[in-house]
Amino acid sequence: MDRVTDPADPLRCQGATPVGQCWNKREPGIDHCKNHAGLRVDVAQLEAIRLYKLAEVRRRDMPTRLTGNNLVNTLKRTLALARLLVEKCHNLSQTRPDLFRDYSVINTLQLTCKRLALSWTKLEQSLSTLKGKPEIVRAGRLIVQVCHNELAAVADGEEIVRRIAQQINEAIITATNNPELLTVKVTTALLLPADDKVFEIADHSDQRRLAELSSNSNLRSLAEDIALQVGYIEEIWNNADSDEQLVRQARAINDHFKVLEKLTASSHEMEEIIGNLLSATTRRTLGRRVSEILVEELNKLDGYEDIVDNIWTQAELGFKQVAADKRIENS
Repeated sequence: MDRVTDPADPLRCQGATPVGQCWNKREPGIDHCKNHAGLRVDVAQLEAIRLYKLAEVRRRDMPTRLTGNNLVNTLKRTLALARLLVEKCHNLSQTRPDLFRDYSVINTLQLTCKRLALSWTKLEQSLSTLKGKPEIVRAGRLIVQVCHNELAAVADGEEIVRRIAQQINEAIITATNNPELLTVKVTTALLLPADDKVFEIADHSDQRRLAELSSNSNLRSLAEDIALQVGYIEEIWNNADSDEQLVRQARAINDHFKVLEKLTASSHEMEEIIGNLLSATTRRTLGRRVSEILVEELNKLDGYEDIVDNIWTQAELGFKQVAADKRIENS
C-alpha cells in the first residue's frame, strides 16, 4: 500500500493509529486508506461517494487531479490565465479591430482580474493567521515523537505514548473555531420530519439520486464544483483553433472565471467555519489541551513537571526547524 512522506500531504489517510494519524495514502474519492475504510474500495463505491456522477471520464478524474492544488494556487493560476486572455484581446484588437466594436470585453476581463487579485490577497492574509489541520496534525506528530524519545526508558512508556497520541489526535480532529456548533441544540419545532422529502420529484431515478446526494457526507464540499469550473475553462480554451476564436469566447470564459472566484472564496470560508482552518485562539486552546493531556498521563512519574517542560522545549525547537525549512522551500 502506498504511503505518504509528508505529514501534511492532502492525500494522507485520515484514519488513526496507536501512534497518530495513518501514513497510508487515502483511496481516491474517500478520506481513508483501504485498511481504515474497512472494506475493499472499488469503482462503483467511489462513484457512489462522488457528488457528481459524470459521463465523461476526464470530468470524473478532475477532482482527483486537483487534490493537491490549494485555493491560493487556484486563484493565482486563474488570475494569470485571465491576464493572458486580456493580453490576447488587446493584441488582437490592434490587428482585427472589426472584432471589437468597443473594448467592453477587455474592461469586463480587467474587472474580473481585480476581483481575482483581491480574493487572492484576502485569502493569503487570512491564511497568515490561520493554520490548516494537516499542519496541526504534523505538529501533533512531532510532539508524540518527542514523547516517545523522552519516555523510551520509562516502564510502560510505549503504552503512555500510545494514549497521549490517541488523545492528541482526537483533540486535533475535534478542534473547531466555533465550539458552539458542537453543542447547540435545535428546537424540534425547527426540524423537519426524518422522512420529509422537501421536493416532490416524480421521476423515480431522480428520487433515488436525490436521496444519495442528500446522504453524501461531502454534500457541503465545493471541491468538485471548483474542479468542474476549471474543466469548463480548459475545454473552451483548448477547443479554440486560434486567438480569434478564443477571443470570441472571452465573455463565456470570463463568466467561468467569476464563478470560480466565488466558489474558492466560499470554500475557504466554509473550511474556516467547520474547523479545517484553525484560528490563533483555537490553536492556543488546543495547545492548552495538549498540555493537560501530558500532565494527566505523566503526573505519576517522578519529576513529571521537568519531563513535560522538556517535551515542550524539544517540540518548540522542532516547530522552529519546520518553519525554517518551510521558509527555505518557499524562497
